[in-house]
Amino acid sequence: MEFWNEAVRVLSTIKFLKEITKADGRKMITSVPPSIKNWISTLEGFKKIWKKLSDLGFEYLCPRNLNQDPLENFFGCIRSHGVRNISPTVASFISSYKSLIVNNFASPHSPGANCEEDNSDGALDSLKNVIYKIQEETTDIDTIEEEDDHFAFTTTNNERRFKKKLQILTLLRKKMTISHLQQPIMNALKKLMPT
Repeated sequence: MEFWNEAVRVLSTIKFLKEITKADGRKMITSVPPSIKNWISTLEGFKKIWKKLSDLGFEYLCPRNLNQDPLENFFGCIRSHGVRNISPTVASFISSYKSLIVNNFASPHSPGANCEEDNSDGALDSLKNVIYKIQEETTDIDTIEEEDDHFAFTTTNNERRFKKKLQILTLLRKKMTISHLQQPIMNALKKLMPT
């Protein structure tokens, strides 16, 4: 907090000189460019965010993570999805959004973008983690035995895969908390299951 206070104090003293030539001679005027004003505003915002977070018990804040680069990278993925999708309509945006969610085509960085890599496995790494966790929870489902008239038999591979996918679907339904993501994922997973 001390650093931000000192930075705001120093930035507040910065003035740019601009030379204006008038008929009666040259005159210098001072001005503060918008970049300096906005930098001060950003630091004041960090101070407010830190005040709130420290009141909630947080011990540190990484301001580097408070940027819009991951969002810009995601929109870069939307624009690059399909053939020349640089100005998507609402319908094509929704379609690309669903496709990126289901298939995790989102790369962590758009080539040629004017933003930093966001150091994730893609915009959808949390969804991938949910699916991996569910798969780990269902590893004990590999051998399903059924009894019929005192005869025990092991189900075929197709039946086993179908039941495992059904259980993954059921677990996904229980674990998904973001309702607008739930339906496209469920539809895609249903398409994967054999009929």
